[in-house]
Amino acid sequence: MQIDTVNGEAGVDVNVRGRMDSHDSTLVETELDEIIRRGDHRVRLFLGGVDFMSSAGLRVLIKYHREFKRLGGFLSIVESSKSVRSVLELSGLASAFAPSRDSVVASVSSTESAASAASEKREYEKLTCTIYTQSSAASFSCRMVGDPTKLEDSQFVEADAFRLKVTKDVLAVGLGAFGDRFSECRTRFGEFLATGGTAIYLPGDGTKTPDYLLPRGAMVPEVQILYGLILTGGFSGQIRFEAKPSGEKVPLSEILRSLSDLSLSGSVGFVMLADTAGVVGGAVRRAPTWETKGPRFDFPSVREWFSLTPERVHDRQTALVCGLVSVDPDPPLVPFLRPIDRGAKLLGHCHCAIFSYKALPQGPLPFDETILSLCDGQRLIDVLHLLSDHREIFGMGESLFDRGILWFGPVQKSGAGG
Repeated sequence: MQIDTVNGEAGVDVNVRGRMDSHDSTLVETELDEIIRRGDHRVRLFLGGVDFMSSAGLRVLIKYHREFKRLGGFLSIVESSKSVRSVLELSGLASAFAPSRDSVVASVSSTESAASAASEKREYEKLTCTIYTQSSAASFSCRMVGDPTKLEDSQFVEADAFRLKVTKDVLAVGLGAFGDRFSECRTRFGEFLATGGTAIYLPGDGTKTPDYLLPRGAMVPEVQILYGLILTGGFSGQIRFEAKPSGEKVPLSEILRSLSDLSLSGSVGFVMLADTAGVVGGAVRRAPTWETKGPRFDFPSVREWFSLTPERVHDRQTALVCGLVSVDPDPPLVPFLRPIDRGAKLLGHCHCAIFSYKALPQGPLPFDETILSLCDGQRLIDVLHLLSDHREIFGMGESLFDRGILWFGPVQKSGAGG
C-alpha cells in the first residue's frame, strides 16, 4: 500500500493506493491518527487507486468519519475506485462520505466563528495562545490543609486527615486516598487531584494502579487528605495553546507563565488538558503513614518511599493537569509550592493524570462535559506530581506538550483551614 498526504487549502488530501484489507487498512488508520494529532480536522480521501476494500477497511472509514465530525471537521471521499464505490453503495454509506460544499463551508465557518470569539491572541517564544473570556468576575479562594513539611521527617497520623467532598466547584491537589475511614487509607495515601466533581489518585501501596471516582447521580466523590491545596470558585477564562511550527515542544513553565501574565493576581488556579511530548514527575511509593526511620529525603532511603521518572515519560498521551501557579505567593502558601522554571521565579503545585490519547475539538470547550467525557471514555494510566529538574548535565528538564486547553481563574484569597 502507498499513502501520500498533502496539506491543501480545504484541508488535508490523502491519496491511498493498494488494498484496504484487514492488514493494510491499519496503515490508513495510523495516517489518519497522525493527522488528528497534528491538529488537522478536515480530510479529503482519494481512493481511486484502491483495488479492494474489505469490511476492515470500511470500519476504518466509519470510525474516522465519526471522529473528525466530533472534532468539528470532516472526512470525505472525493475519488473512489469501482471496488470502493461498490462497498459504500451496498452498505448504504455512499452519501455519508460524499464531499459536500456545505460541510466544508460549515467546518470553515465553525473554525472562524471560534476564532472570532477569542478575546485576544498572544505569541510566546515557543507557543501561540488564543484567549477566551468566560466570566471575568470569577475567581478562586484557596484553603491550605495539613502540613507538607511532615513528609520530611515525621509521621502523618489520623488527626492529620481531612475529609473533602469533591463538588463541581472544587479544584484540589495534594496527598490523599479513597476510603471511609483513616484505617482503610493508612497504607494507600498518594498523589491526588480533583476537578469538575471528579477525583483521581495513585495509591501509595505499591500497586502502581491509579483509581478514580466520578459524580454519578447524587453521588459526590470524597477524598481523605493528609495535606493539600483546595481551591473553591470558578474559572474566569480559557486558553487554547499550540506549539509554533518550528517543531519545538512547549515546556510547562512557558504555558503557566502565560497564565500569570493574564492574571491580575499573584496566584492562579488552573486545569489543563494537553497532548503530551513527555512529562517529568514523581509519586509516593509508600504512604507516609508507614513506620520508617530517619529523614525521608535522605539518600538512599528516599528510594524506598518516593519514585522519580528517570526520563520524560508518557509521550503522545493526553494529560489532565491541575493545580496552582504563583509568581508572588503569600508566605503560608510557599511550603506547598515547588519551582516551575529554571530561575524559580514561577512556583506551583501541579498534579497530572495521564490518559490514553483523545483529540480535542477546536475552539472554547465546556469544562464539566469535557472533563467527564475524558474520565469516562479514556484509559487512566498514571498520576504524577509534575516536577522540574534543571540540574546541569544530569537534569531531565521539565514536562513538554504539543497543544491543549487551559481553564483558569485568579486566586483572590488564601488561608489555612480544614
